[in-house]
Amino acid sequence: MRKLKGQKHLIIGNHDSRLLNNPACKEYFVEIVDLKMVNDNGTQIFCCHYPMVEWNGYYRNVLHFYGHIHNNFDNETNQYISKVKNAYNVGVDIIGFMPRNLKEILSNYTLL
Repeated sequence: MRKLKGQKHLIIGNHDSRLLNNPACKEYFVEIVDLKMVNDNGTQIFCCHYPMVEWNGYYRNVLHFYGHIHNNFDNETNQYISKVKNAYNVGVDIIGFMPRNLKEILSNYTLL
């Protein structure tokens, strides 16, 4: 964590309970939240660890970034959510275990 540049915001997931019980780990994050709406140069992105069928701003073309289902392409959730407009699986195992910017995610999503 120390080697990662920039401010870190944790969107809580199902594997974070041990981390949340460790005060030293919490210090790496600017905030720790369940959900987060961010604006990247005018593009609104709704972030949640879990994939959602609809989210705040769904009907206003707000993007949804999620993880949780990893690269398990055969499961029912992944098959369904992959067809939902503006929903992007940005789990580390999908995006190459490295930070990606919005342009990289949107332009290379079918290649990830």
